[in-house]
Amino acid sequence: MSEYKIGRDVQELRERLELLERAIPSRKRAAGTLEGHRVAEAGVDTQRPPVTWKQTKAPLPPPFLRSMLRLAHGVQADSAESQTWGCVPEPLILYVNWANGSSDEYCRFANQTFSILKFTNPNDGTTTAQYSYSAQLIASGKGHYAWDAAPLGFSLQIRNSAGGVILTGGYLSSNFWVSCNDNRNYIYGADFNPGLYELIKGATWQITGWQSVEHC
Repeated sequence: MSEYKIGRDVQELRERLELLERAIPSRKRAAGTLEGHRVAEAGVDTQRPPVTWKQTKAPLPPPFLRSMLRLAHGVQADSAESQTWGCVPEPLILYVNWANGSSDEYCRFANQTFSILKFTNPNDGTTTAQYSYSAQLIASGKGHYAWDAAPLGFSLQIRNSAGGVILTGGYLSSNFWVSCNDNRNYIYGADFNPGLYELIKGATWQITGWQSVEHC
């Protein structure tokens, strides 16, 4: 077989493969690259003091608060207190760079807050402390996660007055995806050692992962 014929056969094979790939739209990538957008970062607004609250009496908490505190029906909460910070940037916006060089907003986290809460159960004297990040996750409608994409990850670091990390949270337990029409509340939180409550002076967090994004 001549080199000319081998070369022609190879070219024909390449053309057939390209036609086959174009015929499978579910695998066709209009994917966003990661140039400059591997990580989106935010944190509490350290230029403004947190909004603080302390319980002055020991009334029965309303039903919505009992569910947030995971208290059984009829259980009281004594010595409850909380701190809530605003966040910067606000909103936190994720962008995607498409393969053709254009860019779009992918989604945003709006009305972000970071809160810590401490309360005592008077029935058994147990003190519980919790932290939570809350935001409205709003998709732009320009892109969604690819069919085989890994989820986005949310990781959080709770910090002291010197900026040092005293607690971390997130990672696998807070993975999520973004769909074209998302407009939902995103909340991540967990319990922590109540002895650390007075040491907490803020937090930072990162969102990672939107390597593979397809057009809506």
